[in-house]
Amino acid sequence: MKAYKKYKFGARLLERVLDERYGVHIPHNKIREFLKEKGFAKENKNKQKKRKWIRYEREHSLSLVHMDWHEKDGMHLCIIEDDASRWITVSKLFL
Repeated sequence: MKAYKKYKFGARLLERVLDERYGVHIPHNKIREFLKEKGFAKENKNKQKKRKWIRYEREHSLSLVHMDWHEKDGMHLCIIEDDASRWITVSKLFL
């Protein structure tokens, strides 16, 4: 309660403050329950509804591919992945 009154943070930030400043670890779920009991936090109805599962996959292989890249120390790594099978079709390292 002392940390909440001082910082006015939510449960996730309070978890870090308690860890770093007070040396006590309390999971943010427990902090959130406590804040709800005391009236400092409330339920959000939008976060309680079940979300629909959406898959971004194609029916046939290679009908759509996805490209990722990563750059580090002047090197470039490019990867092309098939969206249907999640199989890496090509990967190339450029120096």
